[in-house]
Amino acid sequence: GECQRACPVGIPILALRQQIARTVGQLFDGYKSGSDPEATPILLVPEQFSLETEKLLLARLAPADVMRVKVYSFTRYSEMLLRESGRIPETPLNEGTRLLLLNQALKETEGQRTLPFREGDAGQLKLLLDVMKEWKQNAVSSDKIQEIRSKLKNPLLSDKLQDLEVIRDTFDNLVSARFDDPQDLLSQAYDTLREGKVDYSKTELFLDGFMGFTVQEEQLISYWIEKAD
Repeated sequence: GECQRACPVGIPILALRQQIARTVGQLFDGYKSGSDPEATPILLVPEQFSLETEKLLLARLAPADVMRVKVYSFTRYSEMLLRESGRIPETPLNEGTRLLLLNQALKETEGQRTLPFREGDAGQLKLLLDVMKEWKQNAVSSDKIQEIRSKLKNPLLSDKLQDLEVIRDTFDNLVSARFDDPQDLLSQAYDTLREGKVDYSKTELFLDGFMGFTVQEEQLISYWIEKAD
């Protein structure tokens, strides 16, 4: 539905998909795949994808099964999973508030840092935000940071990494008190799956053929592979 709503020239994509399904059904004379009729098929795609994905799925599934497929990006799948787990969402963190809270984190950590970071410096704030975003996407934990620091021979680099961790932890505490950070969404979904808060035993998962996964995405994929029959 999202592609059809966003289409700048008004192409009725959903109707096109239904017509393709009917045509395939006629061409293959009612062929049925090995899909479990009681399972919920889910197709996981990148944030932006083309109709090539749906063409491949039509070749894999019977037309009736195709119409049952739910299409999600990693983000929308994670949002759905957290809703089904019963989690009550906080206010989503927007970019303006993210900047303000990071500046507040710099103020609160001033006496804990060995290296200077100037409050209100737009360039430094953007650099720090980029670093923390990469850390989240790559699921960089405090244990991982300490492991890296133990291997560094340059004390200046070790101190800088320690400072970044202090800032990150303070920022995360400020955020978690009032907001949900969209950058944490996939990690929260992974934790929810690991804790068994939702049951996806009756799910058939199809993963679109794309590359360049973040560590957060790879964690979810690894979980599904681990649980696959």
